[in-house]
Amino acid sequence: MSRASSPAFAAQIGAHGPEALSVSGISGIEGVSRLYDFRVDFFARDGEPLAVTDLVGQDALVTLGVRDGTPRYVHGVVREVESLGMKTGRRRYRAHVVPKLWRLSQVHKSRIFQGQSVPDILKAVLGEGGVEVRLALSGSYAAREYCVQYRESDFAFVSRLMEWEGIFYFFEHTDAGHTLVLGDKPSAHAPLPQGKTLPLRPSLGKEAVDAEYLSSLEVVHRLRPGAVHLKDFDFEKPAVDISGKGKATEGVADLELYDYPAGYVAPGVGKAAASVRTEAASVGGRTLSGAAIAPRLTPGYVLEVDSAEDGTFAGEYVITEVVHSGVQPDVSSGSESLQGLYRNQFQLLP
Repeated sequence: MSRASSPAFAAQIGAHGPEALSVSGISGIEGVSRLYDFRVDFFARDGEPLAVTDLVGQDALVTLGVRDGTPRYVHGVVREVESLGMKTGRRRYRAHVVPKLWRLSQVHKSRIFQGQSVPDILKAVLGEGGVEVRLALSGSYAAREYCVQYRESDFAFVSRLMEWEGIFYFFEHTDAGHTLVLGDKPSAHAPLPQGKTLPLRPSLGKEAVDAEYLSSLEVVHRLRPGAVHLKDFDFEKPAVDISGKGKATEGVADLELYDYPAGYVAPGVGKAAASVRTEAASVGGRTLSGAAIAPRLTPGYVLEVDSAEDGTFAGEYVITEVVHSGVQPDVSSGSESLQGLYRNQFQLLP
């Protein structure tokens, strides 16, 4: 791997900026409909000990340099800080950076929402938690007569509602903050910033190391259910059939997911719920996985693969997961610019 083409890493934690903190390594995982978690290893440049307890809960910004482009930012809050002791004459620390949405997992409530749609409920709960949210929803959502949150965390509650309605989420990052994006259709996925196209270059030639690129890619086909059957029972109207069925365009028809009781009694809900479950069951029938030297890869965005060698993988895909790993071996000497060693693994959906 060419050191000249690899990114540098920087971090700001609370009032401690890149001029005060030196990053020796980063690792992290992020994905569609999951909470990202980045681990940042660092030390104070002046050698003085840090007040670790004061760092917990602070805003944090992780920067991954991109050659000839705008850096990749990961913004969040610090959920945990570790003191790793002395190494090579430095006091070492490790911070875990997560989205503000994670804080909702630490808040448990019981309450009732009345006459509100799921998007309205989500906005209310997320707003209470200080989560900046952008709705990229295309579907129609009827108001619920009532909706109960019972002895569960705010995060578990909103996750349950989104799963039922078929709403997914991902995050947008800037150097000033991060935004939770809620979507329900492919139109919610925007092209990868700074150009959606990346080349697939399995061999490390000069052309490959001059910019970001995909170093490997493979496709996996899986056997998936092709039908969903939901049933429930309304004791006040026992003769009314409130079942719902769905069939996937892909998948095996005789592999059926049956669920009773499915958790609803309102007429018409079964069909909509079955449609959502059918779509969820069929996802993953064909996926792609690979490796890259491309910090810009971000879940929730559209990537176009330029497979010039044979065209096998050419096309557009949604990035669903990225696992980052990077070390910066020369930080002790102060030579950090574009000297990090970085790579990632990723997952795609057609």
